[in-house]
Amino acid sequence: MRRGLKNITANVLHPGAVATRFGQDNDKGFINNIVFKLALPFMNTPEKGAATTVYLATSQEVEKVNEKFFGNMKEEKPQDRYYSVENEIKVWDYCQKVISPYMNK
Repeated sequence: MRRGLKNITANVLHPGAVATRFGQDNDKGFINNIVFKLALPFMNTPEKGAATTVYLATSQEVEKVNEKFFGNMKEEKPQDRYYSVENEIKVWDYCQKVISPYMNK
């Protein structure tokens, strides 16, 4: 018997490179630190970086869309190097671990 909410979808997104303080205090090595600082003005604003997240959470256009990858508020094909059965299992196992305290047993 299925119980619970029936209107939940799960999709994945990439916000792109976003100019935030996230990770800026980490030492990535001298060259990487310089490259990161020089690239900062060319990165998306936090608002633009959040646009796809807000779109997926609120748009009726994607209300019934499930198990897709999005970037810049449109469906994209993930790069093959990231898509594998092994990665699917890692993500699934991680998600199960994170939500297990909230599951009705």
